[in-house]
Amino acid sequence: MDKFLRKGYDNDADAVAKLQKFLNDYTHTTLATSGIFDQPTEDALKAFQLAHKDAILDPWHIAAPTGIFYLTTQTAVNNIMCPSLNLTVPSLVPFSVHPAAPKHS
Repeated sequence: MDKFLRKGYDNDADAVAKLQKFLNDYTHTTLATSGIFDQPTEDALKAFQLAHKDAILDPWHIAAPTGIFYLTTQTAVNNIMCPSLNLTVPSLVPFSVHPAAPKHS
């Protein structure tokens, strides 16, 4: 996964569908693989973030899931999908200033 995703933003539909398929396969949800980052997708992503809070939330020093598919969530998913990558957490920068983040729709 190489795109950042967030509900209410101009997301890459193929990347959203890939995330939805991952969540269905890995967390046994039943999301439609529509490519639309909807509320069920955000809810499933939040559950995933909580289940992997050490890798996803703790680096940001937050306790509540964000529902944003961003740096630490992306790293965790990519490490699950392809463990041989053994990716480390990149430098943390706010979503709103990252040049690769989608724009609010």
